[in-house]
Amino acid sequence: VPRANSACEEKEDRWPALPYSGRGSTSMKKRLAFWWIAANTLAWTIGIWLVFPGLWAWIVCGAIVGTAQWLVLHRSLGLSPAWIAVTCAAWTVGIWAGHMHPAGFFEVPSFYWVFITGGALAGLAQSCLLWKRVSRPALWAPSIIAGSTLGLVAVQYAASSVNAGGGGMDVQILTAGAAMGVVIGAASTPQLLTMLRHPEPRQEAV
Repeated sequence: VPRANSACEEKEDRWPALPYSGRGSTSMKKRLAFWWIAANTLAWTIGIWLVFPGLWAWIVCGAIVGTAQWLVLHRSLGLSPAWIAVTCAAWTVGIWAGHMHPAGFFEVPSFYWVFITGGALAGLAQSCLLWKRVSRPALWAPSIIAGSTLGLVAVQYAASSVNAGGGGMDVQILTAGAAMGVVIGAASTPQLLTMLRHPEPRQEAV
């Protein structure tokens, strides 16, 4: 007689089936990619504008980014609101650590440390939440770190371009935030779509 819980055990032995895998999912992936980039763009536009006043602004920035990302991903991945909490904590600590570094520490300006440390912590924390939900979650952290690092280049270029055009400080900050969000979203999109592919069943430990 088969055990009553065999179905549950079989379900636990497999990765979750995701709606963005298989044939006919191209349009769904495009929509996900669009909303992922849009959410990051909006969140970072608002978040960077709020970062400058102090600690509470850093917390709000992390919460905004985490919430925007969670709203896009939670239905597909079954993510709990813990995503918001760990993203908020990671970016708050990262921004704080970046500001605490002396200027030119290891010949890297303190502004860079804000996003290097924040991106590294956020990527690692989010990877832990993704670990048993998607394929290749370990590659999520490098994609976020790469996006944060490339985002710095975009931030400086956008801010300097607006400044050269006579734009005020608020416009520079908002433009820089939008550039940061676009780059982070775009840089992490390929890995996001890769993770959402339906993987093979997990192998039992021998």
